[in-house]
Amino acid sequence: MGPNNERHIETMDIVTEVIGTDITPIQPSRVPPNVKFEIDDANQHWTLADESFDLIHARALAGNILNWEKFYQEAYRCLKPGAWFKIQETSFDWRTQKGVIAEDSPMGQWNKVFQEGGKKTGRTLRIVDEDLQERLMKKVGSWMS
Repeated sequence: MGPNNERHIETMDIVTEVIGTDITPIQPSRVPPNVKFEIDDANQHWTLADESFDLIHARALAGNILNWEKFYQEAYRCLKPGAWFKIQETSFDWRTQKGVIAEDSPMGQWNKVFQEGGKKTGRTLRIVDEDLQERLMKKVGSWMS
């Protein structure tokens, strides 16, 4: 649970350091004292030290990462032995309760155009659909059964 007002922020017990990275300087200036943000490009070599993190959490990066295998390698390089890498992505394919949406429908066309856009820019949006997370964790780092 995060802070929900200024008083809560000021009275939080600091038990760890949190570093957030982003390619753009859009982060809030008012954050708990144990939180800081750094400008960094996750597609480049990370400026973070080897084996320096207990947890790396990433989410909603589909469409942003050029080379997912390199991204996973960088994450595992920065983890301490026994540390955790948690990544959360979602499928961008629209579906209904009755199954897949017809390809010739407006939403079916949106799916097709959206996925093609990802391919053309070299930024896959099919992280979940192609089971990329599990395959790369097994190849580059570790996977818990």
